[in-house]
Amino acid sequence: MKLLLKNINQSFRLLVCGSEYLLLIVLLLPASTALGQQIEYSGQINSGLSWFGGRSAANSSKIVLNDINVPNYTNHPYGKKPGISYGALVQAQIITNHKIVFGVQTGYEVLKSKIDIDGFFSSNYRLSTFTGGETVLRNNFINFQPFFGYRVKQNNWTLDITAGPEFGLFLKSHEKGFATEAGGYKYTTDLKRTHPVMDWRACLNATAYYRKIGVSLGYAHGLSNYQANLEGADYETYSRITRFGIIYRFN
Repeated sequence: MKLLLKNINQSFRLLVCGSEYLLLIVLLLPASTALGQQIEYSGQINSGLSWFGGRSAANSSKIVLNDINVPNYTNHPYGKKPGISYGALVQAQIITNHKIVFGVQTGYEVLKSKIDIDGFFSSNYRLSTFTGGETVLRNNFINFQPFFGYRVKQNNWTLDITAGPEFGLFLKSHEKGFATEAGGYKYTTDLKRTHPVMDWRACLNATAYYRKIGVSLGYAHGLSNYQANLEGADYETYSRITRFGIIYRFN
């Protein structure tokens, strides 16, 4: 309980810090215009891959079978197998006369990871030969990312290289999995999972524009341990995310 309260307190402080950065950007916009600096607003849709890293991330796990009053669940749902992610965001950034870029983006994102199922745990079932299975863990976020970087410009082409912290505010976490016996009977899982309040990540992005249309590539390296609240255990699992996006500049 103390560890949970500590994580909530840390997440709240990160949100306050991010909000202060956003307020600073908003306050600087009029001054930037007056100084002749460029201000850009854009929207982006993206997809990519997400998975888990860290020494406790796994290639396979087992489904725990329970009685009718307790749902089945995956013993360890944090898999190294990538799943397809997707999201959308809006962004505001300032480009100085010296091509320095700084700004902020916020948006909604769904991250999915997968793990193979290689068996069952059960004291109530007599099981036949196991043939295989898989669990998908789906995590939903509101993301906030302040960033800074540098712009390279050549005629109608521009390239922005940026980096910064990203704060992923958890909305929900849900697993859905299955495991099949040789006879064809399928055991399933479908339930909400506990999760951290916040997933803090370090991000690196490259965005190329041709006039108002752009494409982006990014990588986010999770720094928040998803299993930090397990008392008496020493597990480490962290999010890993790659992104590909299409951007439209509104101005």
